[in-house]
Amino acid sequence: MHIRLLFLIIFLLLSPFFLLLLHSLVIRISLLQGNEISRQKILMYCIISLNLPVLFLSLLILGSGYKNIFDYLYVLLTFNSFAYIYFHFFNMSETSRRIKILVSIKKGKIKNAQGIQKYYDYSKSISTRLKRLEKMSQIESLDNNSYRLKGKLLYTVSCIVFFFRILLGFINKKK
Repeated sequence: MHIRLLFLIIFLLLSPFFLLLLHSLVIRISLLQGNEISRQKILMYCIISLNLPVLFLSLLILGSGYKNIFDYLYVLLTFNSFAYIYFHFFNMSETSRRIKILVSIKKGKIKNAQGIQKYYDYSKSISTRLKRLEKMSQIESLDNNSYRLKGKLLYTVSCIVFFFRILLGFINKKK
């Protein structure tokens, strides 16, 4: 295998760690400044901002004589695939009720089903989710205590996920 391609593969395999470093740095700066930006939105900005450096470094690694556009598209696709996995891993750690319940059981905060109901305030949970969607600019609160769709990204992704759930038979269309 050509040594430059080997370096490129190593670089791509390390790219999630570069994302982790950038994400950690930006989150810490955001917390120090007291910003109220959604953590998921910060991560999306980090992913988008790393695309250009990844492409530039791949150009440097492969050298000026390497002009196959599909290889560079592959680099971007590979990096963004790793970033997609990282995003969902991070998002799961932020929002998964199951993870929070497991951690709370381990820490002794929850001992039985009634403990979950005491520890988990469902109305607060819904309020938190609505605030998170507002911070991500996906919904906006109206004066009459209602919401409307503002951004289309998560809605579009939700429709795609819903469609796949129907295809896989997870949702009964008759309900």
